[in-house]
Amino acid sequence: MDTTRKNPFATGYGDFPPYLAGRDAVQALISELLEEVADKGHNFCDITLVGPRGTGKTALLQWAEKLAKKRRRLFSGQRVPHVVRADAGCIKRKADVLRLFLSRKALVVDEIETGLWGWRARWSLSGETLNSLFQTAIARCIRHPLVLLLDEAQGLSPKHCGLLLQAAQAIRQSKGSFMLVLAGTPGLYEVLANADADFHERGNKTALGLLEPEAAADSIRIPLAREGISIQEDSLRRIVADSQCYPYFLQAWGKALWAEANKRAATMLDDEHVDAAMPEVSQIRRKLYEDRICQWEKKDQQLLVEIARAVKARESLSRQSLWIMLEDLLERQQRSKDEEDAITEKLIATDFLWKPQGSRHFIPGIPSLVSYVIEKDEGSGEKFKGVREPMLAGGLAW
Repeated sequence: MDTTRKNPFATGYGDFPPYLAGRDAVQALISELLEEVADKGHNFCDITLVGPRGTGKTALLQWAEKLAKKRRRLFSGQRVPHVVRADAGCIKRKADVLRLFLSRKALVVDEIETGLWGWRARWSLSGETLNSLFQTAIARCIRHPLVLLLDEAQGLSPKHCGLLLQAAQAIRQSKGSFMLVLAGTPGLYEVLANADADFHERGNKTALGLLEPEAAADSIRIPLAREGISIQEDSLRRIVADSQCYPYFLQAWGKALWAEANKRAATMLDDEHVDAAMPEVSQIRRKLYEDRICQWEKKDQQLLVEIARAVKARESLSRQSLWIMLEDLLERQQRSKDEEDAITEKLIATDFLWKPQGSRHFIPGIPSLVSYVIEKDEGSGEKFKGVREPMLAGGLAW
């Protein structure tokens, strides 16, 4: 084993994992739409990727960007696509929406902002009206296909989201080729619902949640094998169970295991290496839990405990059951039931609960976060000295 190699596993925001496991269906869909763009297609739907943080949405956009650039050979010289990957945080004005469709020639630097991040430019329209730029965007997509990959799309205002979707519709009606992939946390559903663009309902919506156990195992096994490292199946099952098939925790496990193998020049990992790696993984996990809990005000943290107990007992909650429970909890705290919606939104925003598209029930975004909240309230802290039994497909291991 080469002990000078860089750790391939990624645990930071925006880092690309060494192996994108368990997302075959959405990868096939993105690939299929790229082929259609290459064939001068224009009558296809957008793709929306929605899931809690840490489930691989940004990684899929990175993969799509690489694939689109690799597939440029499918296009004739005059129709090589423009590929734009951006963060919705850059969209503050209507002009910012249209800027995504335009070349830099249509824009001028308005202002340079500086700060801890370094510097960044704000762009203004170069003497044209919004309407004329709208027409310019359409004409450009007729000449050259555009692939737009927009991350953190839950940060869009409904007004700007609507303008983006209307632009996409206008381009396709004018026989332009435009492929749009939106990725965001579950708050994106509400943005789309209020975007005044009903035709988006016909798009492809994919819920990204926990991986299936075999895919979770592959996300560890395959990258290690590429590094010349094997892992015993029983040890791998322990890791899959402990991670609860949550992609972010799997990357944390991979990083810690690779470090152990590198330190010991080991080519076969077993339970001893898993035990040695566990403190680092537990620390990463605890940091994530505390980050989520700290986003709640003190008065709401007791609500969180009660909701956690109910979710753990049932494994899911209908919207009606959640509202009845919140109403009761708020009444006990002598608070207004008008706070129910805000608390429900906070539960989703902190990855405590989420409801996949088409489902009638809320499920945990990160199942072990539910257990942690309960255990912390009971004063027992994080009970992770032992590792859970392996998960069953579609089940939750507490």
